[in-house]
Amino acid sequence: MAKGFVAIDINKKVFEFSEAGINNLKILHQNQGVSKDWQYGKKEDKDILLKNIVTPEEAKNALDENAILKQKIAEYEAANKKGAKAQKESDNTEK
Repeated sequence: MAKGFVAIDINKKVFEFSEAGINNLKILHQNQGVSKDWQYGKKEDKDILLKNIVTPEEAKNALDENAILKQKIAEYEAANKKGAKAQKESDNTEK
């Protein structure tokens, strides 16, 4: 029987199944409550399915990068406020 379907887990491991096998796996995962962590589809759609998965490591990297960006934004906002305050004081002394 041809294995024309794939199931991909949260760690991007790809498993090939027949149509009957993939349907049975979906039912099993639904009963176990893990179906939201997996991607299922046709073998030719594997690359698209892989893009839909964010591994725990990728999520951690994204959170770390987000924290760095938030810090940079806070620094820019503080510098902008300081520059605006200095400009306002300069305008007041000229009058």
